[in-house]
Amino acid sequence: DLRLGGLDLTVYGSDNISSDEFVSAGAEAIEHVRVAMPRPVKSRKLDDFIARYRLKKGEAPDANVIKSYDALQLVLTGIRSYGAVPERLANWFHSPQFFFEGVSGPIHFDDHGDFVGQQYARMVYRSGQLVGME
Repeated sequence: DLRLGGLDLTVYGSDNISSDEFVSAGAEAIEHVRVAMPRPVKSRKLDDFIARYRLKKGEAPDANVIKSYDALQLVLTGIRSYGAVPERLANWFHSPQFFFEGVSGPIHFDDHGDFVGQQYARMVYRSGQLVGME
């Protein structure tokens, strides 16, 4: 919409704008949009998840699928261990012992409840493709 309105601003976003829906706006519309993408982890757990997803859906999962899967598995693990009691789940998330190994890598939070551990790469759209920034 910014481009259609004649505005040529630098646009920044998170991995949510790496989706097919965003890219469908066309190469010209998304040119030079900058994106912070989670750096891929190398693990058998992630490789297995990608293979299973590809078998079922016929394509590789994007970052949103991977993060959503981890979030759901994290909540399910918490409910199985502590019940569907919000206070107990919150205590688990905030406890110093909290650690969850997701398909995207380790998940844990700092003393303020902020997510730590994920490394991000700076990317930019060029000719409709998301590439690393120099």
